Amino acid sequence: MLAAWLLWQHCLVLVLAAAIIPSAVVTILLTQFADLDRSKHSALGRYVAVHMTRAMEAARLAGLVIFWVGAWTRRLWLLPVGVAVVLAGCLRGVWHRSTGAIS
Repeated sequence: MLAAWLLWQHCLVLVLAAAIIPSAVVTILLTQFADLDRSKHSALGRYVAVHMTRAMEAARLAGLVIFWVGAWTRRLWLLPVGVAVVLAGCLRGVWHRSTGAIS
């Protein structure tokens, strides 16, 4: 959300810092110090292991790009579209499982 607000203000350098640096730091800290085994064996961990495909990652990235383009161009209607694309990508496995389709 901070990156979207900064994009709205057209502060590109700050956007890059707000979008990339915290994510990289958290990723490094989690992979180095967190015990992720409990999470890995949880229902969410199993769901992610099965359904977090490259297509799902691409859908989530596409939604983020749509959201950020909406913020940069100040087109409010693109913000919920971006969120919907991200949610659709994340929930794809739930929809397939509930409809009986094979993913």
